[in-house]
Amino acid sequence: MPLDKAPEMTSHCIQRIRKIQPQGPYNLMGHSYEGLVAYEIGRKLQKQNEQVNFLGMIDTPIPEVENRARNETSWYKRYQRLKIVFRLSAKDIFNFFKERIDYKLSDKFFPLLSTLEELTNEHEVKYYPGKITIYAAIYEFYKLEDANFGWDKWVTGGIEIHEIPGTHRSMLLREDNAKLLAKKISNCLNK
Repeated sequence: MPLDKAPEMTSHCIQRIRKIQPQGPYNLMGHSYEGLVAYEIGRKLQKQNEQVNFLGMIDTPIPEVENRARNETSWYKRYQRLKIVFRLSAKDIFNFFKERIDYKLSDKFFPLLSTLEELTNEHEVKYYPGKITIYAAIYEFYKLEDANFGWDKWVTGGIEIHEIPGTHRSMLLREDNAKLLAKKISNCLNK
């Protein structure tokens, strides 16, 4: 599927979801920009009187919070990262620096960044009457920018946050981080 604006992706995804499962309840999940898409899917399904049991977002702030974090000065970012480091165990401090270096040296995702930034900036967040669950990368500072990633202004059913070791990408790509994330998601789905 081509990378497109969330409303277009949402409509396409809902058509595919309904082919597999015509009626709810639904469990939805998205990482980063796809978290915005999952959020929109949940909103639209609820407007269609469908039940959304679970709406999870992996490291997905609202666009305003992401832009604030992205556009801060380098000194402010260093300050925020120091705040993160002081909260970590010795093992996590080592992993924090290793993963930040790996991130800086990896250029696989850089071609997508400007497109994702543009799509995120064009996204208009609207109210959601249900609960959301956020899985937050502890080596990133979205949570320091806003404890609820900005979603408390838009979500009326509550927000649950789970912290996962790693960066925005390594929380999914590092095996031990991914296993912990999978366990936390499973626990939420089995409540």
